[in-house]
Amino acid sequence: METTKNNNEFNISYFLTCSIFGFILWILTEQILKYNNKRNKNNKYNLPKGPSFLKWFINYLFNFYDLKLSNNKEDNNNNNNNINNNNNNLSQEELIEDTSENTVLKWFNQLNSDNYCVSFFGRPMIFTRDTIISKYILSSNNIDNYTKPPDSSGVLIRLAQNSILMSEGDQWRYHRSIINQPFSSKNVKLMIPTIITTINKLINHLNNNNNNNNKNNNNNNTITIDIHSYCTKLTFDIIGKLSIGYDFNSIESSDNHNDNDDDDISKQFDFILNEMIRPIRRFSSYLPLYNDIKLFKFLNKLESIIKGAINSRSLVSDNKNKNNNNNNNNNNNKTYKKNFLLDNLLDDNVKEKDIIGNINTFLLAGHETSANLLTFIFYLLSTHNNIQNDLYNHLIDYQKKKIKIINNKDNNKFTEEEDDDEEEEDDEDYQSIEFLDWVIYETLRLFPPAPMIGRTSKNDDILKNDNNNNNNNNNNNISIPSETLILISVYAIHRDPKLWKDPNIFNPYRWKNIENINNRSDFIPFSSGGRVCVGQKFSIVEARIIISKLILNFELSFNSLKSKPFKIYQRATLTPKYPVFLNFKKRETK
Repeated sequence: METTKNNNEFNISYFLTCSIFGFILWILTEQILKYNNKRNKNNKYNLPKGPSFLKWFINYLFNFYDLKLSNNKEDNNNNNNNINNNNNNLSQEELIEDTSENTVLKWFNQLNSDNYCVSFFGRPMIFTRDTIISKYILSSNNIDNYTKPPDSSGVLIRLAQNSILMSEGDQWRYHRSIINQPFSSKNVKLMIPTIITTINKLINHLNNNNNNNNKNNNNNNTITIDIHSYCTKLTFDIIGKLSIGYDFNSIESSDNHNDNDDDDISKQFDFILNEMIRPIRRFSSYLPLYNDIKLFKFLNKLESIIKGAINSRSLVSDNKNKNNNNNNNNNNNKTYKKNFLLDNLLDDNVKEKDIIGNINTFLLAGHETSANLLTFIFYLLSTHNNIQNDLYNHLIDYQKKKIKIINNKDNNKFTEEEDDDEEEEDDEDYQSIEFLDWVIYETLRLFPPAPMIGRTSKNDDILKNDNNNNNNNNNNNISIPSETLILISVYAIHRDPKLWKDPNIFNPYRWKNIENINNRSDFIPFSSGGRVCVGQKFSIVEARIIISKLILNFELSFNSLKSKPFKIYQRATLTPKYPVFLNFKKRETK
């Protein structure tokens, strides 16, 4: 009986294995035939040189899975020793990260060119760090000529279908007109109290944990945390409140050591994002994958939360002029509060599927990019003590000036209270502290949220490049066929030594003499042109508040004993590859 069972299991495994290889062989055969049909056609175009697809892809896989012959433990120790020895002087050390050097920057450097081409079964993929080409591709005039590439993973199209992120043409313009309003400067200011309330909640959480640790271990007012995990929970809670009026309560769940992802929405979102970049996901259109059940379960759960928010807000909207005290309405008001995105979508009578897509986009872009930006900022500050101290002193000076202004107002007894309140509100986002913005800009330069921007050409075109910086193009412009995939490497542009002095050094002071920041072709952390990030104002305001609150309350240092070597990798955004552990030492009140 057991032999029969084993034979059945073998037969099923053999069948599945043969089916998988059969599918892969069919896909490859189909693509090779397409390649042969296109090869002669592409010969008439002038494309940059580049590595073969096989060479490029194998290099990508080796770095994605961190496959190395070196002793990882030894590398880890060397990395930690360097941080310990140079923690006070890292502003003079180059931030050269192995994964990026071996993937994003490798071929630019080897070919000594700002452009290179990889042919994917006959379809050209052009990687560029040329600012002239990137400005042209992303310009408002080319929105309809260069569209976003399709989602090869199958995850993003499910997560953000019918949204501003995945739409094109008139549909994109429709979504953009709706989304612009919630992110106006006026509305972003109205979001500040929610941001402050949530960051204060995190500070209280850290202080409580610190006090508990002191009672047990006498650890000198210091707590060690995985900063990326906490920033993810913080920004997820903020975005939840602002988008659908829903408190995910991720911060409070930080003390729950249960590893079950079903209990933590932020972990579920993290799983979804990781699935997007798995190389095998490229076959998801043809093959069922092992993680599909878990993936769709999490996607459905997130969708059900959003639908619940839609129903709740519709109830509140329908009864807003009535004194409705029934239990159901009271229960809704406890969970769903005033928000900025959902209410605006409902007021414009947007279809439910479009609402869900745009909310998912906001949750994805709004919490993921902000969490990564904050993680990189706190990591850099923790390893550059002189810059952290400088920032802290600027914040203290700002607070003193603010207290002085408030005292003067009280003494003068202004009668126009509305103007007084408005001026105080404007100060809440710390926008008058130049050095704080320099720290944010410099981090965005080194670690742009979207390190690669993809576009697909709809027609044949000629790309005029910076001929002086492209040795292997024979000073000729690049002519491309339709369906060419253009990949603009923002990361490479921001670290190009031709554009930036000492590009790998964290130096916020460089921004003192830089003007017209929002109109530079060599600094595009939020993209540029017509599809520039709609939430960039919100992102900067949120970062200012969170950085200021935490630096005023804690002194940061990098924990080299718990942390692995600092590495980054690209999923939907640029993110730390391993947990980043920082020591948070409570500051003494001045």
